[in-house]
This record gives sequence, C-alpha cells and structure tokens, in this order.
Amino acid sequence: MRFLATVIGIIAALVMIAVSGSMNFLFMKSLGKTELEGVVLGSASAAADMLKALLPFWIAWAWTARRMMFVGVGSLVFVFFSAFSLLSALGFAADNRGHLAETREGLTATFETVSRDLSEAEARRSGLPKHRPASVVEEALSAIKQDKRFTSSKQCEDATAQASRAFCEGYFSTRAELAAAIEDQRLAATVERLKSESEKLKEQGAGQDKDPQVSIVSRLFKLDEGMVRNGLVIFAALLVEVGSGLGLFLATSHSEIFKRRRERDDRPATDARAQTMPHAPPVTPAASAPLLSFNRGRAELSRRYAMEAKPVGDIDQFCLERVHPADDVAVTLPEVYAGYETWCGEMAFAPMERGAFSRAFDDVAQECGIMRAGGQFVGVRIARSEAAASVA
Repeated sequence: MRFLATVIGIIAALVMIAVSGSMNFLFMKSLGKTELEGVVLGSASAAADMLKALLPFWIAWAWTARRMMFVGVGSLVFVFFSAFSLLSALGFAADNRGHLAETREGLTATFETVSRDLSEAEARRSGLPKHRPASVVEEALSAIKQDKRFTSSKQCEDATAQASRAFCEGYFSTRAELAAAIEDQRLAATVERLKSESEKLKEQGAGQDKDPQVSIVSRLFKLDEGMVRNGLVIFAALLVEVGSGLGLFLATSHSEIFKRRRERDDRPATDARAQTMPHAPPVTPAASAPLLSFNRGRAELSRRYAMEAKPVGDIDQFCLERVHPADDVAVTLPEVYAGYETWCGEMAFAPMERGAFSRAFDDVAQECGIMRAGGQFVGVRIARSEAAASVA
C-alpha cells in the first residue's frame, strides 16, 4: 500500500510539474513580439520550472553533505524560480478567469437581446387577426378569381355595381386574411429560430453569473467580488506552484523505494557489524566527561583511512567504549557521529557513511533501551578516550 501511494504521489507530482510548466510557457509565450521570441521566452520559463522541482533534492543532499554554501545559494535560486513561476501562473490564471467572465458577460448580453426579440415576435404574432391556414386561404382566393364578377369588375379595380362592390369586399377580405396567414408563418419561423438560439446561449452559460464561484464565495462570506476574484486567482496559482515545486520531493523523500536503495548500498557495513557482534550488550557506565565537539582534523583522518581501505569501524564496539549512561544529559545524532568519527580516527578505522550510521545507531538505541526525544538521545553521553581526557 505504501509503494502504491508513493507511485500515485509521484505521478500526481509529475502532472503538477507539467501543468505548471505549461502555464508558464503559454503565459511567457504570449509576451513575445514574434512567434519565435514567444517560444524562446516560454521555453526558458518551462525550464526554470523543471529546475525548481529538482532544487529541493539538491538542497537536501547538500545539507546532508554539510555543503552550506550550496544550501544557501540553492535556496536563493529556489525562491527566485518559485517567485518567477508564481508570477507567470498568476498572469495565466487571471487572464483565463477574466476571459471567462467577459465571455459569459457577452453571452448574457446576446441572450437578453434574443429574449427581447423573441418577446416582440410572439407579441406581433398574437396580435394578428384570426385567419385560416395560408394554403386554405390561397385556395379560397383562387376560387374567387374564377367568378365572372371578378373579371367584369376588372379584378375588383372598377367595381361600380352594388353586387360587384359586395363581391370585391369579400375578395379584399380574403387577400387580407392571406397576408395575415403568411405573416404568421414568417413570425412562427422567427420565434422557433430565436427559441433555438436562446437555448444554445443558455447551454453556454448565458443568463447565469459571469463567475459563479466568485458569486457564491462573496455571498457566503459577505466579501467584495473583486477581492474574492483576486484571492481565487492567487490561490489557484499557489496550488499549482507549491505542488510542482515540492510535490515530487515530498512524494519521494520518505518512500520505500529510496529506503530500500539506501539499505542495499549500506548493506556491507551493516552486515559487517552483524557478523562481529549480532546483539549489542548492555552499555556499562563509566566516569563522566564533557561531550567532544566535532573535530575536523580527525574527520579528515578517518576519510583518509577509508580511502586506504581500512576496516570499517564497528558501531557496537564504539558504543561499548564511548557511549555511556548519564542522568540529565542528552546528545544529538551529529554529536554521536562526531564522536564516532573521532573514535574511528584514533582506532585507524574507516567511518561508516552518515546515513548508514544513523540507521545503525537507531537500531542499537532501540536494543539498549536508549530513549529518543525529538532529535536527541536522552540519558547518554559520548565519552573521550583516556588519552584525550588526560590531555584535557
């Protein structure tokens, strides 16, 4: 389950890096005067975003190796890259959110115009006189034109007799009915077209809040919409940048994958300790002495012994000789490792790598019942050699 969670975390972190890099690339590309200049700016921004994701690893490794200058410079570069990436993400998010609001505002204006035209068309249609369907009226008008009075009155342009005038009144009434039927058909088609257009605009977001998220947050917390909109833009940018900058480091730093790799790399040292003394005996008390500070000269000496293929200093032997119980005293792991390096230098041993020593000393502390509070081991002290104590 832990392995699966690590893999999912790595995938999610890589997605965040890709999203952040794409946002930065697109925003910086939009600032170029030409297409080529835009691609150059966007590529530089995306590359800086990838370096930002790797810098936490390099800083952590430098801290472990005590390369403090690199830690300081790397931290400054990480802050610079993160600030630059955040500004690009803010520009991208603000531009997209503003475009969305403007688009919905334009859709709403168009929807209002369509709704007004629809209401007017429906009102005109309802105001038309009663009429039969246009096809029926056309047939009735054709029958009227076959009457001899239509011809005698010169198509009702010269109706002098009483009967001809009455006939022509019916003719003109039928023509008016046909005009109303034709207008009704035209208005019906217009109403259907406007209704269809109105439905499409509704589906695209017309008639709704131009920014629903801003509206609901501002109503819930009684805040100004402009301030809420700016806050959401900043929050979205921070989400992407924090996830892309630290997501991969957090997903892998404590994963089982890297732990197994470290154990495989450190197996020769731990196996040698297990062969020489598989179980650490209880620590015997000795005379108290002040803790040794880190001795760079002895550390360099122990590294030289390691280069000369000297045997690795056994941690159990070191604990028997130098780790003694003491009330109201606590030591940190760096202090223990400093004492171990000094002991290795005196004994002509090569010291274990710091990470392997840390895990091995944790095992010894658990076996011997040494309490650990935070980063300190309580109730023990690191004793000096007799020669060092006599010189002091």
